[in-house]
Amino acid sequence: MLPNQVYYFEVGQGRWGGSFDFQITNRQAYHQASVGIVNRFLIAAVRFVITVLGPPSISSQITIDKDAGPAGTGWNTYKLSKWGITLCVFQDVYQLDSAGENVAVTTDLRYGPIPGILTDHVVYTARIFDGGFRSEYQGLRLLGAQWVSNYQVAPDKSHVQGVLTCEWGTASEQMFRRV
Repeated sequence: MLPNQVYYFEVGQGRWGGSFDFQITNRQAYHQASVGIVNRFLIAAVRFVITVLGPPSISSQITIDKDAGPAGTGWNTYKLSKWGITLCVFQDVYQLDSAGENVAVTTDLRYGPIPGILTDHVVYTARIFDGGFRSEYQGLRLLGAQWVSNYQVAPDKSHVQGVLTCEWGTASEQMFRRV
């Protein structure tokens, strides 16, 4: 099995839950960034939720079709919520490359609890390393910034830790397989 197939088919497939955190790590860079007023509002809203109510919950479900595309395709519905209120939803499609490391990713995302208002479509790439136990996503445009995200899979394949960074912020994800 190719590393990208191990990552999505053996490790990722199924239901996941966890927690999310987000920090502005460089206030000067944040204030100078051209993220736009809507993104500044969204950033403030997420920070408010985390500061006042605590970290939001992650809910994710990955399904796969090993025969779709050059080396298989995965679909992920990823949702951040707090007290039943949706903060954002990602609808990801992962097209696995037959060379085994690369993945083409498209994401339709929605911010907030009301569908159709604050949406975006993002196209980016991922590389899978260490036999399918580590990934790096590049070109992920969120909240007006370019993010790089790195994920590390635990040896037992039941826990994934993610760190997302941009020039002014860091987000972290702790995800656990749900049975």
